[in-house]
Amino acid sequence: MTSDHSAVVIGGAGFIGARLCATLTDLGVAVLPVTRGDPLPTTAELRAAGTVFMVAGSVTPLTAQQDPGRCAEDLAGLRRLLDRVGDPDGAPHVVLTSSGGTCYDPDSPPPYRETDPVRATTAYAALKLDQERLVAESGLPATVLRLANLYGRGQRAGTGQGVIAHWLDAVGRGEPLPVYGSLDTVRDYLYLDDLMDLLVRLHRSGPVAPVLNVGSGAPTALRDVARLITAATGCAEPALDHAAARPVDRQRFWLDVGLARAALGWLPMTPLAQGIRLTCTALARP
Repeated sequence: MTSDHSAVVIGGAGFIGARLCATLTDLGVAVLPVTRGDPLPTTAELRAAGTVFMVAGSVTPLTAQQDPGRCAEDLAGLRRLLDRVGDPDGAPHVVLTSSGGTCYDPDSPPPYRETDPVRATTAYAALKLDQERLVAESGLPATVLRLANLYGRGQRAGTGQGVIAHWLDAVGRGEPLPVYGSLDTVRDYLYLDDLMDLLVRLHRSGPVAPVLNVGSGAPTALRDVARLITAATGCAEPALDHAAARPVDRQRFWLDVGLARAALGWLPMTPLAQGIRLTCTALARP
């Protein structure tokens, strides 16, 4: 497969999808973006594409707990898409974004590899694992991406996801940083541009593995994220607004990304300090 194959992006107006559409278009790839208000593409449109990226989602870990009906709608939407793609023979490469931060069994120690046990401990994890199962059962040429915590320009604060965007917004407003649980909570943060690099490689290569972890591969404590945000903004050290840990939040995870490196030659290139500075600069622009 070469980059002149077209792509369909389901979720083309979202944080991932909008950037993906722009990135592929800049590379000369014909892109059909599909937003929430658009009809699902026809079978002919889907099968004419080299890659169908499924990056849409209407729930966060918090809203999935609060509104199970929306989880059911997201699952049904993916089922309709896969059914419309049709016969696996000659089908496009389907790429589904899933969650590396919620799907792995917390009783297993990080860093998590693609072969490690998975377990749904939240409604959001159950949805993602159900979506992964649908893709596997479809028999279509497909890749599931288990993503770390994404951040970067264009991410909206207040969605229930994205501590970096939320904290940068709080600093800009002169408000305390909300902290749920301990500052020793460890997670894996991936800059959006590094994900774009991997998605372009997948578009060009086609399927290389059923499941790929996509993250920085490095554990970072929340206290270090707060320190880097303070350095990037040049503000005085912000106050912290502590609250109890939420049941939906994992306290300790990071991903092994060795398979993505071996299969695609991909490595994340943006250190967290640099990524936070770039995100901060983008937010400061009028």
